[in-house]
Amino acid sequence: MPDLRALITGFPHTARFGGEITPLIPGVRHTGGQLGPALAIAQGMVLDTPHRLVVPLIGDGELETGPTAAAWLARRALVATGEHGAVLPVVLANRLRMSGLSLLAGMSTAEIHAYFTGLGYTPLIDDGTDLPTFRHLLADAFAQVRPLGETGPQPVIVLTMPKSHTGPAQVAGDRSQEPQPSTRPH
Repeated sequence: MPDLRALITGFPHTARFGGEITPLIPGVRHTGGQLGPALAIAQGMVLDTPHRLVVPLIGDGELETGPTAAAWLARRALVATGEHGAVLPVVLANRLRMSGLSLLAGMSTAEIHAYFTGLGYTPLIDDGTDLPTFRHLLADAFAQVRPLGETGPQPVIVLTMPKSHTGPAQVAGDRSQEPQPSTRPH
């Protein structure tokens, strides 16, 4: 019991244990909850339901988890396994995870494109600031999406909008902070 008490009272202490899964933290549950299954759950939701479209939102930190890495490739294992619905993943690439910058934050737009292309997806990258452009991107994504398990590239939307950019400008009479401009390398 004293060891458990020490773990609980010292967690999360970024200098000692960190705020994400590390070899020092037993199990899979941590301060961020159970991260990583959104894409796999979305894929499960469309199995044998050809009429369904599921749009999972995947954050930078979640993108770096084992369950998400496996789910990107799971689509290939489902080829010709029945009539399934479609999954349109949206990656919220705001450059952050719980303990700092995400690995995706260090990639250029060309590297992000190559990464998702290698996984079998067609990345549609946008910062979401120009609404007509973003609507066109969404229309392209919906036109390209196919049922889970079909061969060929599937679309993935990579939204590079800075964190909190979509929040209201004012809440209960208080103005919110202005979002920081994106500093993603191009």
